Amino acid sequence: MKKFTLAGAAIAVAFALIPSPSTAAGSTPMQTINAAVRAFNAGDYKTWAAACDSPAQIIDDFPPHVWSGATACSDWVAALQAMVEKQKLSNLTVAFGTPTTNAVTGNVAYIVLPATLHYNANGKPVKRTGAVVTIALKKTASGWRMTGWAWADGK
Repeated sequence: MKKFTLAGAAIAVAFALIPSPSTAAGSTPMQTINAAVRAFNAGDYKTWAAACDSPAQIIDDFPPHVWSGATACSDWVAALQAMVEKQKLSNLTVAFGTPTTNAVTGNVAYIVLPATLHYNANGKPVKRTGAVVTIALKKTASGWRMTGWAWADGK
């Protein structure tokens, strides 16, 4: 379960810092991702969900593992929050490293990033390294939006 929590937290952190639905999409895929990370690290999951396009697809290491459709990102947030509460986790933050893949082709992008997740479990700090997040985005009229992402847990 802790692995599930870490992956979910890392992804949430990565995408939660988008300022508002109107400004959630950046002018580049990495601007959208970086804004989402700032939002997640601030605990602003609503803004994170606003970075998603509709429909979206999410794969993560905590149940039910797959979210898809028009409400995939907000459904994922609800599942994350339930897991965090059940496992008594707090202070979830994620840090992404330099992309290992940053492929932009026209109005679609595929970005792979190493990730480190930090959180407290029962008040004790935990650092999870070696995770990888893969994010697909598309350019919309308002900027780049996430259409899907998958989290692969590390150590």
